Amino acid sequence: MQSIHGGNIWQRAQETGISLRKILDFSANINPLGPPDSLPGIIGGQLENLVHYPDPDCRVLTKAIAGRFDISPLQVVCGNGSSELLYAIPRALKADRVALPAPCYADYARSAQAAKIATDYVLPADTSSLEISCKHLESELRGNEIVFIGQPNNPTGLLFDNADFINLAAACPGTFFVVDEAFADFIENYRSVIHHNLPNVLVLRSMTKFFAIPGLRLGALLGPADIIAQTNKTMPCWSVNHLAQAAGAAFLADEKYAARTRQFVKKCRLELYRELNAFPEFFVYPGTANYLLVRMDCNQPDAPALQKKLLRKGIVIRVCDNFIGLDKRFFRVAVRKPEENERLCAAIAEVFGRKSRTRPRGRCSCQ
Repeated sequence: MQSIHGGNIWQRAQETGISLRKILDFSANINPLGPPDSLPGIIGGQLENLVHYPDPDCRVLTKAIAGRFDISPLQVVCGNGSSELLYAIPRALKADRVALPAPCYADYARSAQAAKIATDYVLPADTSSLEISCKHLESELRGNEIVFIGQPNNPTGLLFDNADFINLAAACPGTFFVVDEAFADFIENYRSVIHHNLPNVLVLRSMTKFFAIPGLRLGALLGPADIIAQTNKTMPCWSVNHLAQAAGAAFLADEKYAARTRQFVKKCRLELYRELNAFPEFFVYPGTANYLLVRMDCNQPDAPALQKKLLRKGIVIRVCDNFIGLDKRFFRVAVRKPEENERLCAAIAEVFGRKSRTRPRGRCSCQ
């Protein structure tokens, strides 16, 4: 399981002998600002409740999430991270197959395999842009299936067209669409698909990434009340602990933290895009969230070799050759603080044996 994900700095520390504190992890896409300042107080205020079982229905948290998206609490089920909910969905829906627009998050396929459901990948019509075409996807669907689709996509960071998706869901009423909005909170003025109230669409949300609590774990599934109830039956009792429930409910009300995060990440992402795009060996995809996908347009080194060289410098990147549709030319990096992003770019320049990162004009640029 761990080998297919980023963020395993424990393994990297063991491999290199470098202490955890000295490893700069660009392989996991976590809010670079860290959790809200209120977290220690929330944790401290809940310690006395740890002698009791947590609320199995997550009532306070569910109400907060429902209020945030203007839906009924009956349309919300919470989980120990969005991954737990992801694995519950195929068990609840019992479809004939799972269709996956590639490249995509690896656990979509693993959740289908765990439920013993066949998986088919739908490669993009344009393999150079990696953009998801809803029209192309529709031609591959046949009903009684589940489609997992990221908005934005992981690992590309690209968005599909919202209007085209609504038309797709309406044209395929026999297909269940699970829109993974794990990184959508990082996008300014993003409007969740759940607001369209589509009967065959579920929305997966993660609070782990945006609120920087990967060690605490928190996610939610939103959708039609009957499907949510069906999914809830497959979940273990007391899935979400006291601390996560309390933190999640409080964080959702912290609008200043959310706005500051989006502004900070956007600024850092654009600057990191420019820095990486200055390498003539790289093509950088114009992502919209807190990470960037890079294609290496050179023979040596490839992404695994670059990863090894950077690891010696205490920097971890995410090689993407185990994403269907990608190969050893691709790697992904998280957007971190400016000084950390600069350290990454300086280390890459050293790998290529130069200080200058200038490139010819005419390559794509961030908007």
